[in-house]
Amino acid sequence: MKKSKQALGITLAALIISFSACSYTEYEVLANKNFRLGENFYKLGQYKESIYYYKNALNITTKNKNPTHKSVGVLKNKVGIGYDHQQNYFKAIEYFQSALKNYELNFGSEAPDTNTVRSNLATAYFKSGQYKEAILYFEHVLNVRISGEKSNHIKIAEIYNLIGFSYFKLEVWEKAGNFFDKALTIALKEIGKDHETTKVYRSNLANAKSKMGR
Repeated sequence: MKKSKQALGITLAALIISFSACSYTEYEVLANKNFRLGENFYKLGQYKESIYYYKNALNITTKNKNPTHKSVGVLKNKVGIGYDHQQNYFKAIEYFQSALKNYELNFGSEAPDTNTVRSNLATAYFKSGQYKEAILYFEHVLNVRISGEKSNHIKIAEIYNLIGFSYFKLEVWEKAGNFFDKALTIALKEIGKDHETTKVYRSNLANAKSKMGR
């Protein structure tokens, strides 16, 4: 009888484990379905719908995995991007901040993917008019980019320009001019004086110099 009860206990434990594994797989499949729907709506430019399905996937994943799991960070970044496209920058910032913490934990602070999320956060701050915060994150993005790319890469120029524009909005003309000058120097070398981007950087520098009385 004792052996029979032990056998029954082992069988029930096996069934519970089997059921849990099956349930976990079902949740994973459901999360993936919601994620794919989110991706499809995002590609169609239907950001409200994409956010809805990304959030569904996020909720399912958070409930069934460790909240610090890397997939949670990926989904939070996706939701943030959706809000960014809706120009709901404060919600975007909320999700990008949370995603960045997750990426730093799972991939490290200097990893390229982490820096992409950091750039998303910096850009959302910039678009929302929070220029001091934008500068803080853009400078971190810049430092990581410079260590991983050529210092004269055109993407580096883009960051210089964004930092310069942030300082310009804060009416810190000299710093704005310095960053615009760095952006222009790279653009002249990499894409030429007649490129539209180069013209924008040149105009930005001229505006900063004008504010400084030069």
